[in-house]
Amino acid sequence: MASKFNLFSLYAEQPIVTLEPPGGNVQYLGFAELGTKTLDDAKFSILRITEDEDTGMTLYQWANGRRDYDLPFSGYADYEYLFLT
Repeated sequence: MASKFNLFSLYAEQPIVTLEPPGGNVQYLGFAELGTKTLDDAKFSILRITEDEDTGMTLYQWANGRRDYDLPFSGYADYEYLFLT
């Protein structure tokens, strides 16, 4: 099954990118600053949502443990996802 990729409108605090890699229990949401033009722009905050199949819990973790708009979405797989503190 291929990854799903959707591009949404560019409004603050709404994800403009969603990505659901094969496997079905994880989703990535990319929030971007207004004016972001490409997935390579370092203007994203990336949220990973994972559903734990054993416990049924849903985990919300942010790329590099922060909500700053300073990452390119294209690197989503390379970041460490942590809970906000």
